[in-house]
Amino acid sequence: MLGKWFPGGTELSEGQWYRIALARALYSNADLILLDEPTNSMDPWTEERLMKKFHELVDGRTVILITHRVATAIHSDYIYVMDDGKIVESGTHSEMINSDSVYYKSLFIQNEN
Repeated sequence: MLGKWFPGGTELSEGQWYRIALARALYSNADLILLDEPTNSMDPWTEERLMKKFHELVDGRTVILITHRVATAIHSDYIYVMDDGKIVESGTHSEMINSDSVYYKSLFIQNEN
């Protein structure tokens, strides 16, 4: 039993809960999978391993993946960039890094604090 709310249940870390939720989504045979920051609590090595196999895991299904992480977004077939709740540009990773796009500029944003 997972979770402290069950008698004798085992608590998991945030990253472990994310992995279980992701596994459930990928294991389902739903035609549409919606993922919101699925790699948020993963270390970079786990994220890279997952994303390398991602297309195989989703097996041709439609996936809407919401992320702020470029390392996750670059594996997408098509990327939509939003600003203030509106789509401001779209394209493939290759198309957008070869233009003067918001996406391209976001790759170089540095913390100015």
